[in-house]
This record gives sequence, structure tokens and C-alpha cells, in this order.
Amino acid sequence: MSIAKVTLYTGFAGLLIAGSWAAGLTARSSPATAQEAAATKKQKNRVARFKRYGMGQDLRERAVKESGDIVVFQTTGIMFDMPGRPPFINLIACDAEAIVIGNIKSKSSSQFTEDGGFIFTSYELTVEEVIKDDAVAPLQPGGTLTISQPGGEVQFNGKTVRAIDESFRPFEENRRYVLFLRRTPSAGHYDAFGNSSFQLNDDGVAPQGEGTLWGRVESKKSVFLEQVKRAAASPCPFEAEALL
Repeated sequence: MSIAKVTLYTGFAGLLIAGSWAAGLTARSSPATAQEAAATKKQKNRVARFKRYGMGQDLRERAVKESGDIVVFQTTGIMFDMPGRPPFINLIACDAEAIVIGNIKSKSSSQFTEDGGFIFTSYELTVEEVIKDDAVAPLQPGGTLTISQPGGEVQFNGKTVRAIDESFRPFEENRRYVLFLRRTPSAGHYDAFGNSSFQLNDDGVAPQGEGTLWGRVESKKSVFLEQVKRAAASPCPFEAEALL
């Protein structure tokens, strides 16, 4: 079995977020201008899904050339805090194109990313409540969305190819989640990430991500949901790039 591991330094990205926000305050850009710039950048970043994952190697080519099954791991570096950074919930609310409460009904498929460097898995989610609507493709409670997360397993060339994101627990079927989502080019399809996915329990909140960054959220469900709704309704006078 061939095993490889790469570290994705989300913490460093967090510093860049804070720096961008601080620079925006200094320049005192209007909220509309900042949001338009952020939206343009987001669309460019959507062209290659999960491009930051993997090691720049096509797993399909490895499955042809190498003997045995292949496993790759993605892990996340430590988040460094910075005074003056906006609340984390506000960052991911601004970055998300939709925020929903929903129930994962089933796992549909796992497949390679466009460049073959990683694998992502898709799930069917029934929307219970729309907290932040998608301005391009409005969502409806009761509707179904396809949600993708990094990681999964694919059979290719007679081998098992697995990609594991150690910082993002897989979704569980028949569980409720609050998801801060990024739209993909396909209608009704969205990407989810570990630092923006939260499982709802009886009276608590369980972040899907692991690490110091993921722990900075309210653990009581009612308080957490109120914070999310408040953040979704707040203006975004900064360019947020909080999601991976």
C-alpha cells in the first residue's frame, strides 16, 4: 500500500484573512465594493474544486503505475489567533454563498477531483431551514441539495484509492447539520468544509472539523443558531476567505 501525507496550513490562511480585513478598514472601502470584489474572487476560486487538496500528483496515474492500494492523508496546521480579527462565525457567514440547516439523507458517490489530486464525496441533503439564501439560485425549505466534502474512496484500475481529510469528519446519514456552503458550477450542488460544518445534537453543537480553529464556536445549540442568524444578517465590509 502506498501512503502519502500533506499538511494544509489553514492557520496561515487565517492570518491572511485578518490582514485583509484590517487593510480594508484602513482603506475604508464601501461594503458594496468589498462584497463585489470578494464575489469575483470567489467565482474564480470555484473553477478547480478542492484544488488546495492533494500533493500535486494525479492519484489516477499513481494507481496505474504503482502496485497495491493507495492512501493519501490531508491534515491541517495550527490556527494562530490575531487581535482585531472579526468573529469566526462572521467570517464564514460572509464567505458562504448559502447557509442552511438540513438533514443528510444519503451518500451518493465519491469521485476524483478534476486534477486527480484528491477525492471528494457527495451526499444528498434535505433543506430544513435557509438561514442565508443563495442570491444566484434561491433555495427552498424541503428541497434537496447535493453537498460535497473532501475525502472518500474510489475503485480505480483494480485498486482502492482513498483520500482522507484528517481535519473533517465524514457526514453521517440521518443527522442534522448547519452548513456554510460554497456553490459549485452545477445547479443545486455545493461544497462543504470542515471549519464551516456543524452537527446539531439534542442541545449541543459538534463541529465537523478538528483542531484549535474548530473549537471557537458556541456549544449550546440555541445560542449558536442565534449567532449564526445574526452573522448571516450582518453586512460584510471585508473580503472573507475563511473556508478552504
